[in-house]
Amino acid sequence: MREWCIHRSALLLSAALALFPAGAGAAGNEGVEFSGQEYSGSWEGVTELMYFDVEHQVAPAEQSLQCADCHSEEGRLDFVALGYDEDRATKLVSPAAAALPVQEEPEPVEPEAEGPSTEEAAAHESAGAREPALEGVADRACLACHGSPGMQTELPSGETLYLSIDEETYARSVHGSAGYACVQCHTDISGYPHDPITAATRREFVFQRYYASCAQCHVDMYRTTLDSVHQRALAAGNVEAAVCTDCHGSHDIGPPDEPLSRGSTICERCHSAIYSEYRDSVHGAALIDEGNPDVPSCIDCHGVHDIAGPAFSGTFHLFSPQICAECHNDPALADRYGLNADVYDTYVADFHGTTVLLFESITPDQDTNKPVCVDCHGAHDIRPSGDPTSSVMKENLLGTCQRCHPDATTNFPSAWLSHYRPDAETAPAVYFVDLFYRILIPAVIGGMLVFNATGVARSVGERLAGKLDFKVPKLVRSLFGRLKRSGDEEHE
Repeated sequence: MREWCIHRSALLLSAALALFPAGAGAAGNEGVEFSGQEYSGSWEGVTELMYFDVEHQVAPAEQSLQCADCHSEEGRLDFVALGYDEDRATKLVSPAAAALPVQEEPEPVEPEAEGPSTEEAAAHESAGAREPALEGVADRACLACHGSPGMQTELPSGETLYLSIDEETYARSVHGSAGYACVQCHTDISGYPHDPITAATRREFVFQRYYASCAQCHVDMYRTTLDSVHQRALAAGNVEAAVCTDCHGSHDIGPPDEPLSRGSTICERCHSAIYSEYRDSVHGAALIDEGNPDVPSCIDCHGVHDIAGPAFSGTFHLFSPQICAECHNDPALADRYGLNADVYDTYVADFHGTTVLLFESITPDQDTNKPVCVDCHGAHDIRPSGDPTSSVMKENLLGTCQRCHPDATTNFPSAWLSHYRPDAETAPAVYFVDLFYRILIPAVIGGMLVFNATGVARSVGERLAGKLDFKVPKLVRSLFGRLKRSGDEEHE
């Protein structure tokens, strides 16, 4: 019990003035005459204390009213008797069962017209619209309740599950702009009142309602995710590993490439530390700050739905030079930015790259201990070679080499020609030695071939002329002798 102080006289006076605003003086005069007492013409309130239970007229939680106790055909309220028109009363009794027209499918969008032109939109075109679970239910029927701000419920875990949907946000989404209705995704909704939520946590709710729903239309993409590092993490028991809605959203799904940096900022939600490194790298700064479409984002290296990475794949590190080569072995792209287009070719031509190629061909399912691109240049924190913090800057190169060659001395990195082919100006000794051997080796091998060829020709010529003793075995000589004698006898 708690004590509540009520100014009773003030309440009574307010009620009297509200009921008799013009006749308060006449009532006072009649009261004086009836009681036989004089009236001074003034009054004041008297404070009285009353006690109320804090749960006054509030039912216990287990007996509290549910939405359907009023908003259903068997509910306790008669909305028509309360003054609502028939149409509004029908919506209030059963919004999901209201006879509302289904949203019409939009006309096909021409390639030149504005509209979704993303991977998701293409998937929607190929998948087609699924039949709604509830015929005749448009979005506004759902939004009659879910369009109200602040709609939420508490899950057994104590987490708050928000149930309000912003109509404008959904209308701008890929699904909303394509004309997809709520019930085309929420196929588990079979009527009103809805079945109770059985999920104990928000994460469990995501797995129950969203993950399976996406797979019904986006079958190919869903199957691709089964080979991703996220799916493997889920299978290993990590329930926080990303699923469809963690990356794409649910009611606010937008094109993944608008802006170009959106894919990387989506990855940031879980991989914030890696994103911080990437943002300051030569690739990240060009993409995020400048919107450069030629630099790689997260998905260009790791994939989209079949996301790969070194944590779950030993071959990702082994084959990573091929990922770098997609850009750095492109002459047109290299020429556009003044880069060296021989990066990949010179890498596979030296000891490190040749060994990696052998590993790829002989043991493709095993990782290599030989350095690949990311071992020297970095993975997410790649810097320009002229950056003082770059791992391949001349002053820092020795430390980079010592990761694998701990005994390397100061002149060790000087033996490496970087990713450039030697020429007479940058590396004259290497260039002329290479040139010497390019001449010497063909000359020696060519001379040997000419010498042996002439010897073979001479021997063949002498044999054909009958000047050599063939040393034919006795059996063969005897056979030829008999044939000769037989021929001579025939001639005689």
